[in-house]
Amino acid sequence: MKTVVRKIIAVSAYYLGIDALFYWLNRKAKRIITFHHVLPDEYFRFDLPNGVSNSESEFRKIINAICKRYKFSTDLWDVNTCTITFDDGYLNQYEVAAKVLAEKSIPAFLFVAGDLINSTEPLYVDKLLHWVQDKYGKDASKIWANEFWPRFLRGDKINFDYDALVAKMDKNYYSIRMTGVSEQQLDDLRNRGWKIGWHTRSHRPLSSMHEDVVRHELNSPMEYRSVCLSYPFGNKVEVGGLAPIVAKEFGYPCAVANTNAEPITLYSLPRMSLSADELLIDFELSGFKYFLKYGKLLPKV
Repeated sequence: MKTVVRKIIAVSAYYLGIDALFYWLNRKAKRIITFHHVLPDEYFRFDLPNGVSNSESEFRKIINAICKRYKFSTDLWDVNTCTITFDDGYLNQYEVAAKVLAEKSIPAFLFVAGDLINSTEPLYVDKLLHWVQDKYGKDASKIWANEFWPRFLRGDKINFDYDALVAKMDKNYYSIRMTGVSEQQLDDLRNRGWKIGWHTRSHRPLSSMHEDVVRHELNSPMEYRSVCLSYPFGNKVEVGGLAPIVAKEFGYPCAVANTNAEPITLYSLPRMSLSADELLIDFELSGFKYFLKYGKLLPKV
């Protein structure tokens, strides 16, 4: 029911000119858009592990919709352009997403987790998400939210048989969804104008870590550290108070978080995600949805 109401509000806002008004009111707010996986349509499934993913066709729709309003750049301060970012560093972001963007000569940011580089093994969180989905099926999202996410956020050790799950996976899905990018592929993206930043080493919540572990997670090679940092998950509860201090100390010029992770500083630049539903994109991109939820305009950098 909430989805239906949201769509009615979104369509009404578009035809009544409310979206246009909020584009104007938020004209000084930078749009930094966050994406994760972009999977070929035949391998995409809307389930717990891919809840923040898009199919290739959905991704094309979102990019085409943004094109109607903005040009693109990797300048995080230019409010007249939109900046596309990806987190994690999986093969689909190179093989699928980058190829779609190349058709329109759009550069982007890729924030890569160090443990994924040159790796055929996915991040721990993706192992766990796939295992929960396989074990609990239609109840996976509820059980994840109520049981496993709190344990993961605390840093608890969770035992599960991931090897048995891999044996059942489609090999092509595993390759595109669970395999990390290579250093050579990252260099190729850099040569195409992409910015390659850091997304910690293990992609675990920084808020549950001791200081020495936070420092290890953020201690990246200079070619990543000189670009920007992206915190895993991006909300205050996962980032904590120490990580921004260490990021500044290590010389990162900035760090990106989520739109609602205020106060906005160089080390909590706001990003937003966009729905794959074309009826909702202007509702979200204009900032009207944010206004209805938080009672204020989009945060400014």
